[in-house]
Amino acid sequence: MESVSLESALACGVSDLAFPVVAENGHIAVRHYKVGRIITQCARTEYLFLTQANICMCWVAPEHVDCVLAKKGGCCGQKRPGIFNYANASSARRWTRKGGR
Repeated sequence: MESVSLESALACGVSDLAFPVVAENGHIAVRHYKVGRIITQCARTEYLFLTQANICMCWVAPEHVDCVLAKKGGCCGQKRPGIFNYANASSARRWTRKGGR
């Protein structure tokens, strides 16, 4: 799968369809489908998904990405997959800059 560096995403030099976005430290941008504060845990590591610019996102260590993406959830006791997915370049850029372009 193609990946994009955070610097390229911040420079607006990549297509929004190219993902995942990878930071300098190797962490990958993962987005939650709803806004709010979400805490999830993988291998005794907690990840806090925060909402900025109407995007709920967190930088996840590469070894925990599969665990986070496999999480199920939903409203009213539903357990459906796909509540977490990769953030595209536009989402990572807006979240990192807190709404700025």
